[in-house]
Amino acid sequence: MTSRILSLLMFMMVMSVGNSLNNTIEMLLDDLGFDVIVGFDRMYRTSRLTEIPAHVPGATRVEVWDRQGATLALAGGTQRSVSLWGVPSGSKIFAPRIVSGRELLPDDGHAILLNSKIGADEGIRVGDQITMTVGSQESTWSVVGLVLNVNNQQRDNFVPLDALSQETGNVNRGALVMVTSKRQDSGNQQTLMRDLRDAYTDQRVEVAYVQSASEIREQNQMQFNIITYLMLSMATLAAIVGSLSLMGTMSINVVERRREIGMMRAIGATSSNVAGLVVAEGVLLGTLSWLIAAPLSYPGSRLFSRLVGDTLMQLPLDFSYS
Repeated sequence: MTSRILSLLMFMMVMSVGNSLNNTIEMLLDDLGFDVIVGFDRMYRTSRLTEIPAHVPGATRVEVWDRQGATLALAGGTQRSVSLWGVPSGSKIFAPRIVSGRELLPDDGHAILLNSKIGADEGIRVGDQITMTVGSQESTWSVVGLVLNVNNQQRDNFVPLDALSQETGNVNRGALVMVTSKRQDSGNQQTLMRDLRDAYTDQRVEVAYVQSASEIREQNQMQFNIITYLMLSMATLAAIVGSLSLMGTMSINVVERRREIGMMRAIGATSSNVAGLVVAEGVLLGTLSWLIAAPLSYPGSRLFSRLVGDTLMQLPLDFSYS
């Protein structure tokens, strides 16, 4: 009985943590808020990049962003490779999930929303000053907030576009455009991607790549698939163990009750009657095990979910009971 209860408890906990992990990833992958991202082979004037999509059907908002690789200086003279997203002032697309601190403000200078994983790994807190090298320029940035983001293996950080442009010498120019649309389904995004590429090409603006939010979500989802599959494997194993335990119990029960079964047959019980009795007892045992395991699984799932979230993301998962 104990082994069946533990198997059921483990099964419910693992399924709940798997659901919580998937929900959290889906929620976090929506933080940038765009439907299509367009990258160019070189810098273009911001006004030109925003004018062209205005005539594309379905495009509701266009923002010029920037993205640069950088190195973060750490204690002991070591460095860590990071990615910086330049967010335009007053962006309506960017919706960060702030862990601590605040969002970027329009009058911010060298402010940065640091990825919470980087902050946890390196012991960096809100209010700290960090040194980064962008291109060949070394500069100091103030950490105004920690943001939870799972894109790009949790290497992405966010800074004001104007400050990043000054560091790279690309003021009023950009090579990255974020576009939103009225409909967020995958089919509509594919159509919008094609129309945007055609519109820019017609205006002799060379497009390096076009990606939809659905494609980026799938790419990032693959990072966590191994964990999800591991959870499903654990749940399947727990179900098999519980089934074998119940099967073993019922088999022993039948063997030990041979005389009783013989007497039942002697007074007229059919094979169906005997089989029905055994099946009913098995269902009763399974139901009793579930009734004991179910109330224990909820707090156990919450605790397990918190442990997994703290290990992977330094934050609890968005809990969802299976």
